[in-house]
Amino acid sequence: MDIDPTLKAWYTAFSNTQGLADNKMGEVLQALQEVHGNSKFTSMLYSLINMETRNSIYANWIDNVGVKDKIVLDAGACSGIWGYYALHHGAKHVIQIEYDRKLIHLLNVMRENSSFKDKITIIQGDLTKDFDYPEPDVIIAEHIGDWFFGE
Repeated sequence: MDIDPTLKAWYTAFSNTQGLADNKMGEVLQALQEVHGNSKFTSMLYSLINMETRNSIYANWIDNVGVKDKIVLDAGACSGIWGYYALHHGAKHVIQIEYDRKLIHLLNVMRENSSFKDKITIIQGDLTKDFDYPEPDVIIAEHIGDWFFGE
């Protein structure tokens, strides 16, 4: 499989924060290419993962709120980065809720290739509707553009 260099760079940056195994790069990148074959989406993900100011704001917030031994809801999970960050900082469990069915596939592939796979629940759903999930102690929500408002 010929993998776009931007995707390889995205995986390297992402795997450093997510606990993904290096030998799973091809599997995760193939899922990412299947999810959104356009380079605009993958470039956006890569840019977000490398935005130091944005990332430090979210990381500091998660650290200050404290997630150790807590259930964390990652609302509008997209790549799942903040849920994984919470797991790295001691969260007991992360619930990733995502509306986009294509991203659910990516989240599932990433979970299966992560050292945290037993601590992640993935739900495809609309955040504006009621559905059943365990009540979280902490909610993380980062919505980009108008994606949330289209749900």
